[in-house]
Amino acid sequence: MYLYTRIIYLTIVILWTTLAGTYAQCSAKIGFEPGSSPTGCGYPLAIHFNSTGSTGVQELNWNFGDGKTSFTNNPIHEFYYDSVQKKDALYKVVLSVKCLNWSTVKDSVTVTALKIPQVSFTPDTTVACQLGTPVCFTNTSEYDPTYSYLWNFDLGETSTDYTPCHKFSLSGFKKPRLTVTTSNSCVNEYTYPGTIEIISVPNPSFIASPQTGCNPMKVTVTNNSNPAQVNKVYWMWGDGQIDSVMHPGNHTYYEAGVYNLKSLLSDKKLREGRC
Repeated sequence: MYLYTRIIYLTIVILWTTLAGTYAQCSAKIGFEPGSSPTGCGYPLAIHFNSTGSTGVQELNWNFGDGKTSFTNNPIHEFYYDSVQKKDALYKVVLSVKCLNWSTVKDSVTVTALKIPQVSFTPDTTVACQLGTPVCFTNTSEYDPTYSYLWNFDLGETSTDYTPCHKFSLSGFKKPRLTVTTSNSCVNEYTYPGTIEIISVPNPSFIASPQTGCNPMKVTVTNNSNPAQVNKVYWMWGDGQIDSVMHPGNHTYYEAGVYNLKSLLSDKKLREGRC
């Protein structure tokens, strides 16, 4: 009877020792999925965590250091830079693991959400009445000598000045864009919410034929000016007569002499009072 009891006692002790050794194998390990890093630009910085390195887990809890938590194994969380103080933001992320033996182990990592630059600007005018008229921009973005500033005005027309003046080479409605890059390669951009209208002064173009002959000489004039830009055309024939028609057709010179034919265009934007 004594020998039987001793055997049962030894069996129980061995079984408990084995289970305790299994339960003691418990650890918490914060990992990152491919493409995720604890440091990046915070607009926002999205990090895909994992807990695959943890062992002996009964349950786990993530604390992201910003008041938010998660109970999933591999959470995705977004971190933001400090937009009030305009600086990097640090977060202490803690993974708490409750083990099978009811103890708790933890692992932590610091996440850095790098600040992004504040970008804005204003033009000195929203209407330029002639190609080649400079439009100057006041850059109200934060200035840092380590930052780069890239202006995109129109179709490859760019500048890297902090406060540029630009002469547009093509007419039309423009929406300039400014891109700012920090020394940490964090990028932000601002596109002008309105438009800047660049007006092209109409270019008189016509053909007169013939240009030499006997009086009375009938001259046929073909107006090649762009009608979309023109409000009114004045024809000064050089003989004292002036006509105001888009297409004059013919004009007859009765006296012998040399005449200078001129075309004067009135721009539609001038008529509308925009320039």
